[in-house]
Amino acid sequence: LPGQTTWPDFELGTPIKVESMDEEKLMVATEMLDARLITGNKRTAQRWEKKFKRRRERFSKKFTQNLLLYWNERYKKAGFIESFYEREPNLKEGVAGLRAMHFARWVAQAYFKTKDDPFRHLILNALLATEEASKVQEVYRFLLIMRNELGAALDSKSTAKSLTFNLQAKLAARMNYRDDPKTGSSAVEQMLQDYYRAARTLFRFSYKVIRRIASQLDPPRDTPV
Repeated sequence: LPGQTTWPDFELGTPIKVESMDEEKLMVATEMLDARLITGNKRTAQRWEKKFKRRRERFSKKFTQNLLLYWNERYKKAGFIESFYEREPNLKEGVAGLRAMHFARWVAQAYFKTKDDPFRHLILNALLATEEASKVQEVYRFLLIMRNELGAALDSKSTAKSLTFNLQAKLAARMNYRDDPKTGSSAVEQMLQDYYRAARTLFRFSYKVIRRIASQLDPPRDTPV
């Protein structure tokens, strides 16, 4: 309904300022890239989406640049290399967490002025190989399963996203890892090895996508080292 709150302190009808570098407004804009009507007033949703489309198409370059700047700041704060192999990794917000993939999608969507599958546009514009997109989907699904199983292993009131020491054995069991007496590797060790391998693949892919889009801007934008 018009005026209904959809985010804290955010009302329908509020302009989605994709050109703003304000972190909160920028994150609202990224949420709108993936927004879909589930239930409610279809006409209101279509009107709001139409306004958002006009704005993101008008400010596509600025939107893309702001996302790249935010990516840079995010990984500078995270410490990048120091945070890559955390012993208690945050499966969503960590350096190589699911959020890295989200950023790659958002940057591509902003650059190509689309809400459709942005990787298809990257492939059509020779900025991404089909094999690269297929491979990363496999590791992304693996990390999603880990994230979902972590949530299932917690009580319903918990919102933890990090794979803390006290949860690692429980998650390994839920994902059918078993201690290997032949190699001496524990179920947790095997799970974490698979996690770091998948996270590394995901991050490299996301970084590659972002770097390639940044190189297309005029002037090119810096990406994290």
